[in-house]
Amino acid sequence: MAVAARAWHLREAARAALEAGREPEACDLAGAALRLHATPRGRRLHVLALLAAGRTREAARALSAAESLTPRAAEDEDAPGV
Repeated sequence: MAVAARAWHLREAARAALEAGREPEACDLAGAALRLHATPRGRRLHVLALLAAGRTREAARALSAAESLTPRAAEDEDAPGV
């Protein structure tokens, strides 16, 4: 439980860093959170931070890895009109 809480605090700090325009710091914080406790939203935050920092290749790799972890059926449930 303590590890998940620490990861949540790191994600919150990453969000704050993004809002403040500190993209490299946001990347570091989001990456640290993922290493502690990976979540789908945490992966998306990491991709967003990488894109904001101009690290598009890393973002593309991270996005590809995140998509491979998402079950296809779950994505279909969220599709409009389904």
